[in-house]
Amino acid sequence: MLHISLYNKHWYTNSQFKTLKKYAELRKDHPRHSMTKGILMKLIRNILGKAILFFDSTFAPTPVKRSPEAQALMDEKTQNLALYQYHMCPFCVKVRRTITRLNLNIELRDAKGDDTFANELLNEGGKKQVPCLRINNADGTVNWMYESDTINQYLESLTAAGK
Repeated sequence: MLHISLYNKHWYTNSQFKTLKKYAELRKDHPRHSMTKGILMKLIRNILGKAILFFDSTFAPTPVKRSPEAQALMDEKTQNLALYQYHMCPFCVKVRRTITRLNLNIELRDAKGDDTFANELLNEGGKKQVPCLRINNADGTVNWMYESDTINQYLESLTAAGK
């Protein structure tokens, strides 16, 4: 039986085809293959992350202007909030843009660069997922809010109540 390779358009006998198939399977599991794939993915993430940060800084949203009294009231509302985030995460950038646009003073905690924050996020929040908004309630309880859209809706509602 003959097989044709779609890649290089050669005909192979059955035994040649089995040998090639076995070699391809071995090659896929080779440590160098997975290492190269990991390096390539890291490079792509790094390039995309830097592009996102560039466009974020170039087209930064204009913050809402408030009177000093209204801003002080908003700062008081947000003093018990902390955002766990990664600097180049697109979903974190989305939340940070909302924070900038709404002119909110929220502590930013880098969960990738600081092991203390990463451990807090995992041990207290339950999972290492960013963005995550930590809300310290007046009664001493803590709520952990995940998902950028949910966080943005919460921040919008916080500022809408302050108007």
